[in-house]
Amino acid sequence: MPLTQKDLDAQTEKLVKLIKSEVSGVEARLKKEIINSEKNMEGKFGKFEQNMNRRFEFQKQELESRLDDKFETNRRLLVNDMQNFQDKIITEIKSIKQETQVNSGHRRTLDDHEIRIQKVEKHLFSN
Repeated sequence: MPLTQKDLDAQTEKLVKLIKSEVSGVEARLKKEIINSEKNMEGKFGKFEQNMNRRFEFQKQELESRLDDKFETNRRLLVNDMQNFQDKIITEIKSIKQETQVNSGHRRTLDDHEIRIQKVEKHLFSN
């Protein structure tokens, strides 16, 4: 029996329906797979993000701790240097004060000698 145009059209239409139904089924399965993959990836990326946030927080705390330690060390060195400088100044001031007291004592002695010399000269030259 020979095929007519009508038979070909009918067969073509059946094939098109079959292909459409297969494609829509495949399309539905692909959509489900894509959605599942997206959810899976979101979960994995969420966990990755949380893990990275914990790591960054830990590194931030480590860096802050190191900076605090470095700052404290430098602060202590500066305070120590300032105290040493202050000690030197105080020692020098004490030395100067002692010299001044000694010189003051000598000044009184010299003034006393001056008066005594004047008295001796007056007594010697008056005779």
